[in-house]
Amino acid sequence: MKLVDLQLGVHRKAWSIAHLLSHFDLEEWNKETFVHSQTAPWYNGRERGLCFSCGNMNSVLNICVFEHRNSDDICALKWVSDGFGMNPPTIEKDGKKAYPTDNKWHVAKSFSYDEVYLTADWIESEFRSFLNDLVAKAKEKG
Repeated sequence: MKLVDLQLGVHRKAWSIAHLLSHFDLEEWNKETFVHSQTAPWYNGRERGLCFSCGNMNSVLNICVFEHRNSDDICALKWVSDGFGMNPPTIEKDGKKAYPTDNKWHVAKSFSYDEVYLTADWIESEFRSFLNDLVAKAKEKG
């Protein structure tokens, strides 16, 4: 055991998904409205994954991925928050939004343990849709 865990206790599948998403360029949307992104660890007991957040000052889409504590499934939580806070999302602060029914099986999307690529594709698609909506709203406001 090492003193320092450079993986931050995050499961390898979440890191694999992050590597696949690292090519996703926000420049296309930054031309229309300023967008920011953030990646942070997501800790919920044995569910140790990553939370990807992207949006503008008024609206942020958060998607957290992790391996479910009772299966090998890759699970994703998804919710929208009002802008970026001082700290990244946490289960204490955002748990009610992440798990609206207070049921550990109620997740936004679930994938088989070996569907890392499909998970990354779904996340990218969700962010594309969200960012396109942000740009459309910014154009409406003029």
